[in-house]
Amino acid sequence: MDIKRFGLACLAVLALAAAIRLPGLTRESFWLDEAYSALFSAKSLSELWGDAPSYETHPPFFYSLLKAWSAVFGRSEAGLRSLSLVADLAAIGLVACSSRLLDLPKRGDAIALGAALLLAAHGDMVNRAADARPYALMTLFVTVAMFAALRLIKRLGDNRAGRSTPVLADLALLSVAGGLILWLHNTGFFICLGLWSGLAVAVIMVRPPNMFGSLAGIVASGLGALIIWSPALPIFLEQGRAMAAMPFWTQAKAADAFAVLPLISGGGFAVAPVVVGMALGFRRLWAFDRPVAIFAATTVFLPLALVLATHFIAKPIFIDRLFAWMTPACLVVAAIGLADLAARRRGLAIATVLLIVLSNAATIIGGKPVKEPWREIVATIARESRPGDRIVASPNEVFAPFAFYAPGQTDLPPILFAPGPFPVRDAARRYITNLGAPAIETSDAPALQKAIDGADRVWLIERKAELFDPGGVVRQVVSKGRAIAFSARDGDIVVELHVRNR
Repeated sequence: MDIKRFGLACLAVLALAAAIRLPGLTRESFWLDEAYSALFSAKSLSELWGDAPSYETHPPFFYSLLKAWSAVFGRSEAGLRSLSLVADLAAIGLVACSSRLLDLPKRGDAIALGAALLLAAHGDMVNRAADARPYALMTLFVTVAMFAALRLIKRLGDNRAGRSTPVLADLALLSVAGGLILWLHNTGFFICLGLWSGLAVAVIMVRPPNMFGSLAGIVASGLGALIIWSPALPIFLEQGRAMAAMPFWTQAKAADAFAVLPLISGGGFAVAPVVVGMALGFRRLWAFDRPVAIFAATTVFLPLALVLATHFIAKPIFIDRLFAWMTPACLVVAAIGLADLAARRRGLAIATVLLIVLSNAATIIGGKPVKEPWREIVATIARESRPGDRIVASPNEVFAPFAFYAPGQTDLPPILFAPGPFPVRDAARRYITNLGAPAIETSDAPALQKAIDGADRVWLIERKAELFDPGGVVRQVVSKGRAIAFSARDGDIVVELHVRNR
């Protein structure tokens, strides 16, 4: 394929990816975590880097980046989500161009473009591109880091380690990407451990002329990533202690061991074809380039294994979306396997690809996997409320979506967040998701009762009440002397209107 046709093919894949993703920027309202992104990115840098890490469990880097981004692109849903969109498209573009950037044989063009096309139509990638959270950026930087590592393996394997400038450039790129991975999420340590472990083993396998110098360069690049991340060390240690003390909200289930399969395949009936494609792809890599096969397998599976081991043995921490970064690497390997299958059974390979695309299309049409219609909830209450109404919202972390959607709603009743406006910090309380969102206690009832005593109509909004208010304290107070006149449920959210009995 000549360079012009290849370039047009890459642009076509990116245009398709953008066309699929753009409607998602405004189709759904923010879910809770996106509202957190909006809330924290609106804070001053001094508060974001000083006070916020004492109760928020994520590093402040993403919020700071989003703050700068929103200064240019605005603080609307589309403006805040567009950072993820750009990161997602960049990752797809890098995969599409990877064969040329890695100087692979001509057949590599078709595999790279095929993998990019699978990513363009990938249900979870589409959802993450419309998610104002750090996962699309994590995916991009992991893809960049893997690209830099593959270039190093190829250069050293071609006995070109003497050409120091390109090798140093790749090591520097790997350091920067690794540092940014660490800055974006506290689980970045697992990812970087997989990257550098896989790279070290692969370099030993290619046996470069200067083995000691090559391994020293890899160690230096890892230290470089740690140096880039080092200002976050005090924050990381403090947040680590906080996480260890909290019960957190996840529960270990046997199904968690396989939860990444729907994530990397796009869900539905695409799981089996993608898993088969990956198995064929790793077999092909093992036959023709064992160092690359080892690197890819270690980078992808070691972090997953470590998190799952921690999840099942020490503390439940596994959340499938934390592994969205695996998708490009897994689909590239699957594309290699499907290309190998196409060489022998073209019809079966085409049918398999269609099955994967159709399954992902169903995911895309179905919308985001986590739907929380806060925009609609706020607008409905503002429209249906009457003078004298009150809103009681529990837990207090739903302050975040109200902070985004309530401004401008002049008819919205006063809001009481139980047990108090976010963040509530009290060492004696039990915390669930972060150190600003405590569980409801029986002692909260008197103050809540006093706040709504004079209200005939009270809107009750609960999210995950079974976690934050298992005793039903808020519901008991709101329902005392009142009957439910309206009730609606959407996923974890319950909205009710309680009217005083006459």
